[in-house]
Amino acid sequence: MSGGALRILQVGPGTTVQDGGRRGYLRYGVTAAGPMDPFALATANLALGRPRDAAVIEVSLSGLEVEAVGCGLTLAICGGAFDIRLGSTRLPSAVVLRLEPGTRLSIRASEIGAWAYVAVAGRIDLPAVLGSLSTHTRSGLGGLAGRGLVAGDSVPVVEADDSAVGLMAIHAPWLAQNAASIRVVLGPQDDYFAPEQIQAFLTQGWTLSSRSDRMAYGLTGVPLVHAKGHDI
Repeated sequence: MSGGALRILQVGPGTTVQDGGRRGYLRYGVTAAGPMDPFALATANLALGRPRDAAVIEVSLSGLEVEAVGCGLTLAICGGAFDIRLGSTRLPSAVVLRLEPGTRLSIRASEIGAWAYVAVAGRIDLPAVLGSLSTHTRSGLGGLAGRGLVAGDSVPVVEADDSAVGLMAIHAPWLAQNAASIRVVLGPQDDYFAPEQIQAFLTQGWTLSSRSDRMAYGLTGVPLVHAKGHDI
């Protein structure tokens, strides 16, 4: 066992350190944070024999490029169908690999999915806040200084597994795209919208906007009109 780091070479907004979440503090106004895709986070960790809620790097659609520093690192990556390349070699979108110093690993959005998870055979060595490493950028809690990762950051890894590991695809059919419809439960203020407005919401097409974040998704489409004002 040894220690090293993942150095961030390129990264866009929304990529953070996350674990299973900061549980039990909502009554104090502290959000749980945690993964956007808990099944993918757990799959990446379990592929390396790590606890299912262990800290990982959560990669957004903006992508990530990293290199190992100090020692080679064994990683597991899974989530959406991202374009993963080790040097110039394209890998499966769910994979266990060995990243040696001097080789670049890139993870880019591709056909399907919005999130990918990078687990490490070792432990991400950052201070826990209220028992969790999960990053919540609005309140500046957890992760690396409470913020998203930026180019030049180094994510320290201790207890890194230095045993030889071959390239292995991860077979995880439970992560496949689900084409089922999204269910909607109307809230207690649904009478603030006329019935035809509710019907428009349920039937027209919507696009996720750039205003989306970990708290909520913003939708772009034909605006809905309130029947009793907007204060709910």
